[in-house]
Amino acid sequence: MSGVSVDEIERIVAAALAGDRTAESRMLIALRPGVLAVLRFGAFHRWIDAEDLTQETLHIVVERVRARTIDDPRKVFAFAAATARNLALNQARKVLRQQTVV
Repeated sequence: MSGVSVDEIERIVAAALAGDRTAESRMLIALRPGVLAVLRFGAFHRWIDAEDLTQETLHIVVERVRARTIDDPRKVFAFAAATARNLALNQARKVLRQQTVV
């Protein structure tokens, strides 16, 4: 969705929050590049699979939107980024715990 203004993305998110499934899909398409960037360029990029965690992040975002636990379209972006960072941190911790010291 390159070339889409921030205002348009906020309208898409608002429609998704109102229950519009088409807007929900468009919202996920708009969020995906940012979530992927957070995961690829974050501090834990060596220990995570960014594609898998992107899917998991977007799944959590869509669940929260459907449950209406996010009430402000502008908060969806921050929620997605924070969720991605938290999932990456959890995955990195898991990998580090599983490494054996020889």
